[in-house]
Amino acid sequence: MDICTNLFSPFKRINMSSNISTRILFYSSFIIAVLVSVACTGGIMLPGIYYKESVSWATQGIGQDIVTLGLAVPALLFSALYLGRSLRAKLVWMGVLTYLIYSYLLYAFYIHFGVMFPVYIAILGLSFYTLLAGISKIDKSKLPQSFVGVKTMPVAAFLFLFAFLFSALWITDIAQSIFSGIAPESVMEAELPVNPVHVLDLSFLLPGMMLTAVFLWKRKPLGFLFASAMLTFSALMGSAIILMQYLLENKGVSEPSPVGTIMGIMVLISVYLLYYLLKDMEEP
Repeated sequence: MDICTNLFSPFKRINMSSNISTRILFYSSFIIAVLVSVACTGGIMLPGIYYKESVSWATQGIGQDIVTLGLAVPALLFSALYLGRSLRAKLVWMGVLTYLIYSYLLYAFYIHFGVMFPVYIAILGLSFYTLLAGISKIDKSKLPQSFVGVKTMPVAAFLFLFAFLFSALWITDIAQSIFSGIAPESVMEAELPVNPVHVLDLSFLLPGMMLTAVFLWKRKPLGFLFASAMLTFSALMGSAIILMQYLLENKGVSEPSPVGTIMGIMVLISVYLLYYLLKDMEEP
């Protein structure tokens, strides 16, 4: 487990004598973690947070809150501790922030107005600008040198296949609904005008994942910059989907399906490939 030794040992807090930008990123990450913890705890514990939502949408919100609080928040804090010393930590940190941006776009636009609305906005904006600031501090031109001994084909192939399959699934779902004149089942269950996941995935996430796969296959700096983040994102989001599906089936909102098993496999592959990609990289 060399990656764990190099990245997380010995366990020390961030060196506060490091440059100001690293300290700002750390403090910003800490504030984000606090805000996310407030939002998730409220969603899980307070019935009033989702009382205006459909049963399906509220259940999915609670499932995502549990995973975000249990996995994303610790991952954000732990990786933020090492931002000044480890490129590995920063790449994982980018993935956690990407997950939070994606998640809180959904919360900000598709959860009815309530007491948590300002918190959702704060998380979304702060995560976005913190991620931009972190990316700006990475020397992209030197990234290929850090991955000289790493074979990128398995990761590139997985990212491209993942994006292609989900794109095909969503496009098929949309096309069938257009031709039948009936809204997708996911839209009707959530009682929303559209499925926001279709919007975010097809507009931003899946094209970005395909481009990352191509850049990684060609060993371009942008491929190395975003591949670990995409794998971290897919592991976190896949975990959330597994719990959402379990809760939906448990409440009788959704019929038993292989979604949980399929996503479980995807999560395991994502975690393994993240380890595979980072274990042999050289810290700059």
